[in-house]
Amino acid sequence: MNFSKRRENIRFSLKKNPDKKSKRKNQNYLAPVAGYEYTPSIIKSGNRYGTVVSVVNKFGMNRANQYGWFVDIIPQASIPSVKTYLFMSSKPLTKKEQTSIFNKKLNDTIKTLDNTNASKAETEGEEELRALHVKDLAEYSRKDTKQELAIDFQILMLLVSDNPDDVVEQLRILKKNYADDMNGIDLMSVAGDQKSLFKRLIAMPRKSVYDYSTMSSEFAGFDHSVRKGLDDEKGVSIGEITLSLSSGNALMDLNGSFSKRILVSASSDSYIYSYDKKLAAASMWGQKIANHAMAYNHRTFHIVLNDFKYYGDNHPTLGNSPFSCEPVMNTALKHIDLSRGGLNPLEMFGDPRNATEIYNSNKRKIAQMFYYATERYLDKNTTLELQEILNDFYYGSNLWHPKVDEYPELARVLDVKNHESVPTSGDFISWLKQNLTVTREHGTEQEVNNAKALHLALQNALDSYPNLFNTPTTLSKANNPNILQYYYEFSGLRGDPSILEAQFLNAFDFITHLALEGDIIMIHGVDNLTTETLDIVRTRINRLMDSGIRMAYLFDRIATGNPIKISKDENIYYSDMFNTKDILFENFESQFDYTILGTMNKDDFIKYEKLIKQKLPKDLQDIITATNQPLQYQIRRPSDLTSNYILGDFII
Repeated sequence: MNFSKRRENIRFSLKKNPDKKSKRKNQNYLAPVAGYEYTPSIIKSGNRYGTVVSVVNKFGMNRANQYGWFVDIIPQASIPSVKTYLFMSSKPLTKKEQTSIFNKKLNDTIKTLDNTNASKAETEGEEELRALHVKDLAEYSRKDTKQELAIDFQILMLLVSDNPDDVVEQLRILKKNYADDMNGIDLMSVAGDQKSLFKRLIAMPRKSVYDYSTMSSEFAGFDHSVRKGLDDEKGVSIGEITLSLSSGNALMDLNGSFSKRILVSASSDSYIYSYDKKLAAASMWGQKIANHAMAYNHRTFHIVLNDFKYYGDNHPTLGNSPFSCEPVMNTALKHIDLSRGGLNPLEMFGDPRNATEIYNSNKRKIAQMFYYATERYLDKNTTLELQEILNDFYYGSNLWHPKVDEYPELARVLDVKNHESVPTSGDFISWLKQNLTVTREHGTEQEVNNAKALHLALQNALDSYPNLFNTPTTLSKANNPNILQYYYEFSGLRGDPSILEAQFLNAFDFITHLALEGDIIMIHGVDNLTTETLDIVRTRINRLMDSGIRMAYLFDRIATGNPIKISKDENIYYSDMFNTKDILFENFESQFDYTILGTMNKDDFIKYEKLIKQKLPKDLQDIITATNQPLQYQIRRPSDLTSNYILGDFII
């Protein structure tokens, strides 16, 4: 990023709105009681003194520096009584402003800088700078034609002390240090300009030719570069900070900075220091997050679609597991093996106030489950037909009623006490067989064939997995106040991915309906689900988050690759952080409370740039694609602009 490109010789003016009289009382609780006194070069407030200067980079200087050189500008005070602060603000130009500059000003400036207008007394160095300036402006023009945004930004520095002489001396030292170590950088102010400079510290760029501008592709990467250390007040140790001004341990408040949703994604090569490399790195991060939430009495409902296990080291079923925790943790953990069944698909779970929504969602869920159980044999029309048949079954069996919103007791399969009273899928198949008999008597040949094929497909699925689809609900609800982490494990179904997805749909409402505000639903191995499965539970997920329940998505792969099925009508993909846009999130940059990403290959990096809508500098690309660094993780947190790279090293 070459931040030295100033809008010299590009003059433009914009009308400003006239000052409006404030209707607020003449009180400013942010200002000190003593107020501010401005002298030509010093600001005084009570017993404190300060000065504000502009950070200037002379055009063409520091141009060839490598990525990250800008952090060296951050001032380091050598006089103990002085504190220094660097302020940088930026703002994209509006379409009207950008059009005005590029259409009316830019070409004129390039012509002015042309060789034909050069001074005869121009030195070789001045000629080179002028040529570079023309080159930069021409490049800006090309990017403008590609609809790229122009960015205004300013850089200011504030020095504060209780001794004005120390402020002046520190400013002199800094100017000398920059001149010696970063030739071209200077600190400047105009006598009598302290008041306006002070106000600009927290203001947007002033649209001045004396500040800086660049294009968005060159400005890109600032939000990915290391901006601040991780030293949260309630943070827990997560590893060693790398690529920063100072090394040290990263302390992150994994629970306190998690309010709605987070995402962790790492490749199979990533791992956590001192733990078995076979353990899913994303799940290790997830467990660290869950343990931190548990310290504040928040529960985590783990939906474990991979083979991650977390037991106390004296657990009788642990066997030769490569990972365990302290035995005392067993009192706060509960494991439920959903590969053994225990949930009746025809039974519904959730708040009776949302009965109609739950009912419609459950019909779609059952149809999708049979679609998976038949290896996606059923087409879309058949699954829609199956939903209609389910509707007839529920109403015909007096299990549902149109007025359930007024009379909740008429919803006889929702939040029931006696699970044995709810019909099973076997009862539905028997009813479907009776329906087939009626169709044979009164239907067309095509209707008879469709009904017969549907009955056979569902019967075969039921015969193959009776424990999953044809038993009453036997699982107990998550209502033990001493259990803070529930593990709903699907690993026994990983050999049959379609059935794993079917059971996930079957269990999702049951798992989540007892979560309370502040609790976490954490899905391990989201990449074991197809995007069509996530799309089915999307509405439910949004309702959970609206209720204050937090969602954590853990991916064991950065990208999932080719589709698992290609037909004339559709492609079906396993989920990753790229193709779940518009399902799990809409804006990757702003909607996650924080993201933790392992290194990625160059193909995935191209997808990542598309996801964040940025073209990152090569230096950043080299860092993010350093696949020979399996311990490295990128952590970004939009709320405070945290961007750090760490080596994963923590204890869970």
